[in-house]
Amino acid sequence: TLTAAGAGSVTWQGAPLSEAEERWLYSMTRHSTHPLSVRIGEAIAGQHFPKPVRSFLETTGCGMEGSVAGREIWAGSAAWLESRGVACSSRRKEAPSSPDPTQSEPPHVGSYVHVAVDGRHRGRFVLASALRADSAQLVSKLSENYKLALLSGDNERERERFRALFGSGEHLQFNQSPLDKLDFIKRLQRDGKTVM
Repeated sequence: TLTAAGAGSVTWQGAPLSEAEERWLYSMTRHSTHPLSVRIGEAIAGQHFPKPVRSFLETTGCGMEGSVAGREIWAGSAAWLESRGVACSSRRKEAPSSPDPTQSEPPHVGSYVHVAVDGRHRGRFVLASALRADSAQLVSKLSENYKLALLSGDNERERERFRALFGSGEHLQFNQSPLDKLDFIKRLQRDGKTVM
């Protein structure tokens, strides 16, 4: 992991969440150990007390779902929500070539977590990430003796940032699920490579 745990901002894009919606999401995040869920929970904790969550389920590489106060809450990738029939209107803005024109800040580097309440897209959390202080030195030192590859669950917008860190000769893959990452490693091992 090249990013610093918990470093960076967490912002909301979409119509403002009501206090009840924040409480529902906070309650959901307390059931998850995923780093993005933990960061979102910390960002919206405020004075909220968690409510009971029923039927909590976390799908690796996709998102989490559960029922809070009689409401179905889904939080995860746009692709996962869309596969469940939720239109994520801001998904088109995730492509690196089309930054959100309504934002005055530069294009986001990090992750998105989309939220749906009762099957309706509410918006997304934008989680900016910061590199660990020693990442550049580590990558430089390792690349002297090893072939490096980056497998990231983050979106393509990270490509230029990591291309500068790794150099143009290294293998970079984004939007990778845990199974995608495992398949990549198994392919290297089948080809006789030693993977560290």
